[in-house]
Amino acid sequence: MRTAQASAPEVAAPRRTAPSPRRPWRTGLAAAAFLAISAVVAARTIANLNIPGQPTVERFGLQDFRDNFYYPSVALLDGRNPYDYADYHAHYPIDRPLPAYSPVSLLLHAPLALLPFGPAQIASFLLNLGLLVVLAILAVRDVGLPAEPWRVLLVAALLVLSRPGHMTLYIGQCSALMAVACTTALMQGSRRPWVAALGLAAACAKPSYGGPLGVLMLCRGDLRAFFGGAGLAAVLGLAGGLGPLAAAGGLGPLVASVRGSMQVVATDVTFNEPTSLIRLDPVSLVGRIVGRPPGTLINVVVALLILGGAGFLMRRLRTRGEPEPRTLSNSLGCLAILLATYHQPYDALILALPVTALFLMPGPRGGLRALLAFLLLVPGLNYLATFTVLERFEINRFMWLLISESNGMALALALILGMRLAWVRAERGFSP
Repeated sequence: MRTAQASAPEVAAPRRTAPSPRRPWRTGLAAAAFLAISAVVAARTIANLNIPGQPTVERFGLQDFRDNFYYPSVALLDGRNPYDYADYHAHYPIDRPLPAYSPVSLLLHAPLALLPFGPAQIASFLLNLGLLVVLAILAVRDVGLPAEPWRVLLVAALLVLSRPGHMTLYIGQCSALMAVACTTALMQGSRRPWVAALGLAAACAKPSYGGPLGVLMLCRGDLRAFFGGAGLAAVLGLAGGLGPLAAAGGLGPLVASVRGSMQVVATDVTFNEPTSLIRLDPVSLVGRIVGRPPGTLINVVVALLILGGAGFLMRRLRTRGEPEPRTLSNSLGCLAILLATYHQPYDALILALPVTALFLMPGPRGGLRALLAFLLLVPGLNYLATFTVLERFEINRFMWLLISESNGMALALALILGMRLAWVRAERGFSP
């Protein structure tokens, strides 16, 4: 057992593993798997594609892209306030209000809003597919393995096959972008602060990602990256918010419009804690048990406990020079971001890094490692906790709770075990 000095800075170079012998057939098989799985998801998306101009028809292919990303940016370019649900719904063919996404999101999706709706949908799907490949590259590199094409394509194929990847592509969410942004910020926080700052700024498009990520970076001591990213996010948020601010007629009316939209969002059965089948955060379990939303105080307390504990351990791990603590720190950060605030199954894409580390990182493969891998895979493989499945079967209240909270319970246990592992590793050191 080898222990580094507690005060040593994080200066160790990434692990380098010699490239495996060239075997073109592996790349060919991995590429075929990636393309085949992607084609199946694309076919399902096309078969259930939303009908332009008829938003109330229950066809959910790229629905989130339409309501949450494309038309909000179109409204920005048109000089309207997409947070004003009444005005937004009256002028654009959408079905749901814009959640409290940052104006950064409006800017990030503005290039797609310049395209007609049809081509924009195709571009969004292909962009998400490309981002899954980027996420695979980041995950493979963080565990110290060469990003060889066969390995990257294999991981990317598994991401597309997973429920989070499938959902992201199917409904057109931005979770692939958020996973890439958060993973980049965590990986580069101390080594390339400005790259990490760009990741944090992009993650601030959705406060449920950017807020927890910023807290963890601050706790870990990635100060240059944090302040650079927070400053850039503030500039982008201001630039993207000027249009809605002017359209609303001032800051007060703009805030009121955001609150109004969120009141409508809160009535959605997938958002509301007592009725949601798919939320991942621990607070949702409380809501399901008591039959009503737990309230803001409970949400804040849970978030502070998770982020405070994870941030403390990430800072302890940062003092070590070995690569293993860095990967453990990044993995713990991904899990804490997912559980600290409201998230749905597609957001579990952020677990690509820890799952890849558990399966591919060299080292002993004991029972704890296998258990963590199983727990983190639950939201990726669980197709029971869906309205499609549960609405077809009559089940009692206990089974409904068990199925609906299976993802959240698995991830909560994984967080507890991961924090315990981080504590032990920080205290005792790492194996060579």
